[in-house]
Order: sequence, then C-alpha cells, then structure tokens
Amino acid sequence: MKKEARLLLGKAIDSLVLSIEVFNRPSDRGRVSTVLILLDHAFEMFLKASILHKGGKIRKPREKQTIGFDECVRKAFSDGQIRFLSEEETLLLQTINSLRDAAQHHLIDVSEPFLYLQAQAGLTLFRDLLKLVFGAELNANLPERGSRFWKAGGL
Repeated sequence: MKKEARLLLGKAIDSLVLSIEVFNRPSDRGRVSTVLILLDHAFEMFLKASILHKGGKIRKPREKQTIGFDECVRKAFSDGQIRFLSEEETLLLQTINSLRDAAQHHLIDVSEPFLYLQAQAGLTLFRDLLKLVFGAELNANLPERGSRFWKAGGL
C-alpha cells in the first residue's frame, strides 16, 4: 500500500475509534456533534485512502488542497477505475455528511435512536468497505476492549 494511503487509512481508523468512544461516553455535552464530525472525518480519510489505493488522484493539477468529501464520494461511486460504492452506500455517506454539516455549522437536534442508527450504519459500512477495498478486518484495527465489544454486536 502506498505510504499516503496507509497514513490516511490510519487517520480514518483513529477518527472512527474516537467516534465510538464519544458515542459510548456518559456525558451528553457535545456528544451528538462530536460523533457526527468524527464519523464524517473517518469516512473522508477512508475515501481518500481508498482512491489512492485504487490508483486514483485526490489532488487536482496545480492545487494545494485535496478534493473534498463530495468529490471523493462521486469518484468512489462513478469512476470506473475506482468505483467501490453502491448507490445505497453513497446515500448513507451523503446523509452522514449532511448531518455533520448541520452539527458543525449551525444547529442539529438528533434523537438518540436516530444517532444510534446513523452511527451503527456508518460503523458497519466502514467495516464492509475496509474489507472490500483493503482486505482488512476492522477488529484487527480496534483496541482490544473495542474488538470484544464489536464482536458482541454493539457500537
């Protein structure tokens, strides 16, 4: 695996683990926004790592910044050389990104069941895509206690 892809994948997993930790913490202060921001960041880093791993580019010519979340999703869904997202997966990622946008830039009111549904769906998608794109198991990348909890079916 290319070094940049490996580093981005590491950041993605770090953000995913932190989103799980925040989801499970006892305090509600900033919890919803932080879970959504970290989950969204995990997917942006994962998408960039995947695009690079599959031979694509995440920078436009003469640009300093890498492409953003939306363009990463478009490449992962519609670029024939890179494609690894289904329509349903694309919609889930767009939903998570929209919720993150609301949480980060304005206000958001999300019920606990809805947050759980989005977080669990995101975690499951991350696990599935990690296996599909990189041939890696999520459990091998989680802290020991987290791995036991994931195997038990929890978030």
